[in-house]
Amino acid sequence: MQKISSCRICGSTQLISFFDLGCHPFSNSLLPTKESPDYRFPLSLSRCSSCSLIQLNETANPKELFSKYFWVTGTSKETKIWAEHFYNEAVSRMAHSENMFVMEIASNDGTFLEPFKNNGYKVQGIDPAGNIAEMAEKRGIPTFCEFFSSDYALKFIAENSKADFIFVRNALPHVANTLDFVKGLSVCMKDEGLLAIEFHYSKQILEGLQYDSIYHEHLCYFSLYSISMLFKKFNLFIQDVIPSPLCGGSLVVFFRKIPIISTQSVTNLLKIEKELGVNALERWEKFAKQATLHREEFRKVLTDIKSSGAIIAGYGASARSSTLLNFCQVNKNLISCIADQNSLKHNHLTAGTHIPIVSPEEMLTKKPSCVVILAWNFYQEIVRNLRDIYKFKGKIIVPLPDSPRFISEEEIDKI
Repeated sequence: MQKISSCRICGSTQLISFFDLGCHPFSNSLLPTKESPDYRFPLSLSRCSSCSLIQLNETANPKELFSKYFWVTGTSKETKIWAEHFYNEAVSRMAHSENMFVMEIASNDGTFLEPFKNNGYKVQGIDPAGNIAEMAEKRGIPTFCEFFSSDYALKFIAENSKADFIFVRNALPHVANTLDFVKGLSVCMKDEGLLAIEFHYSKQILEGLQYDSIYHEHLCYFSLYSISMLFKKFNLFIQDVIPSPLCGGSLVVFFRKIPIISTQSVTNLLKIEKELGVNALERWEKFAKQATLHREEFRKVLTDIKSSGAIIAGYGASARSSTLLNFCQVNKNLISCIADQNSLKHNHLTAGTHIPIVSPEEMLTKKPSCVVILAWNFYQEIVRNLRDIYKFKGKIIVPLPDSPRFISEEEIDKI
């Protein structure tokens, strides 16, 4: 781990730490056995006084985080639906010509490139995880297994061509060398091209108390204002912004190389950020205090259920669940197992808390009376699966956003 001494995007040394979550394992470092090494590393946040960026104080080696990956985009039905919507939003903003070339950085299993390929676009994915890149290739999405950088970008355009449309989804905040990465995007993009960046929106993190989104992979927590400061350095200008339903609330920001008048949506959102104090230190200090209170509230809910003799299971061994479980000190003594639809995670233990990860079918053999939806950003899809596919009739808890809550039967009927 390397502790930063200056801001990741503006270089200022005026960093103010405000939230120390303690030492955590890497969120995706699932353990094959209980004897496997289980390392922990510092996890804390600071705010840059110059550009307002919220960021981690430490940086892990990207090769340790991303060379083998467990998250598979196509696992979720909701994600597949968004992929089609994302395609339509992008195409409506692109300048059209023959032989259009679309490129995705951190393309995972190719789910988001697939609609472009199916509609006649030439596509190319780039992803650092060898196991995931292989999955994309098998489904017909050409994918290079590489870590993206400005040097790689120069090599890429020498051997291929510049892209008409480039997009990066939920990956920019994970990049250690942020400036070099954005420089590489500019290199690969045609002068008249379009660039889209999707990221978990810091306003949503604040408003929903989504502290579980803080983990070692997630180095930067962008607002619209702070991401605009970053891209201006490379003469990339915001054209438009739209919301995304993923990750508990994200933004998709569209950029052009040519200076352009931003849409009213951009102007309005920047104004809202200022009015709500989204970039203010005082607001984030309050967030840190609220997270500590939430930890006590969540633990009490679980311990009260457990003390009655009930069996509690979890659903969704996501990266963000690792932060929630470790920060709240919830282990296998409270949650007996965690179901996950991704078979790559089965027969592993959660890092730090050592909870077995199993299939939904195996989870139900434990006869839990209560299920905690740890991947709560997909809670509606998970609730439908629990009720319709697995016929689970017990209690369901959603830990976030805001206070932990039981889902009522009336709410379930409306999902």
